[in-house]
Amino acid sequence: MRASPPIAIAPGSGTAWRVALLAVVAATLGVLLAWAWVTADDLSLPVRGVVLGAAALTGAAVVRLALRRPPRSLRFTGVRWELELGPAGEALAGEARVAFDLGGWMLVRFEPDHARRAPTRWVPLARAGRSPDWHALRCCLYAPRTAPPSA
Repeated sequence: MRASPPIAIAPGSGTAWRVALLAVVAATLGVLLAWAWVTADDLSLPVRGVVLGAAALTGAAVVRLALRRPPRSLRFTGVRWELELGPAGEALAGEARVAFDLGGWMLVRFEPDHARRAPTRWVPLARAGRSPDWHALRCCLYAPRTAPPSA
């Protein structure tokens, strides 16, 4: 079996992904707060505090995620996946898996190797402007994993 060829792709800003994420969270928080408002007479003070605290923490966490600088590059070296972060070009080695595939848009879950204690990254990718590389990227993401060559 042949291994997939090396490929690199710049994820872009992910503006549509960020807007969609913030819209879903805003709607969820709106429903939670509306429920708390409507049932305010039936809820005790500690329960109201928990609801409002959970809403505030969720909103803050999602805003932090949405404002996170997008990765500079997602690349497959022929053996492993790497995610290049930040202006210094720091690269995390790990595994990339497709979470959602809508044909012209994908959400890829990047899990760093266990050697580094880095969090899982979600990388939104769109075909717009990447037509020549899109098919190769999809082939690499969906290809069966091959064992790295032994030393």
